Amino acid sequence: MPPDIDMNNLILPMLCSGLLLACIALPVSTLAFSEFAIGTFAHSYRLQNIVRQLTISFATASIIMIEQHRQATHQLRLAEWVNLYNPEYQHAMHRLLDVFTAAGYTATDAQALAMASLGRTVAQQAVFLASLDGFYVLMYVALCGVAFALWQKPIE
Repeated sequence: MPPDIDMNNLILPMLCSGLLLACIALPVSTLAFSEFAIGTFAHSYRLQNIVRQLTISFATASIIMIEQHRQATHQLRLAEWVNLYNPEYQHAMHRLLDVFTAAGYTATDAQALAMASLGRTVAQQAVFLASLDGFYVLMYVALCGVAFALWQKPIE
């Protein structure tokens, strides 16, 4: 959502978030802890928090590593296309040179600005593609979680 969004447009997403917690998390946790005696409930709750924190840490570290690796890979592959023998690169460079020269920059400054602009575009595209790969990984993990959840026997 854009940063200047009206507060009225946030009511529905916030309501859905709250309903998700009330309709899914509370019944699931109630069923999960119903098997425990009152004395062991505190220990099981602590164990649940430890597992949750480990899961969050592992997920965060995994996504960071995946995105850094994929960003480097995409940047390397995109940089291969930025060479003098690529007609698309030559066309983009000439257009940028024309724009910067028309803006009043000298030929040397226009050349440096055009190169920096193309380099920044390659870096931005690499970050975008790495983020997209991160979302694909999350999608596969979620699908595996769904399959695992469907495989489990129902709690009665």
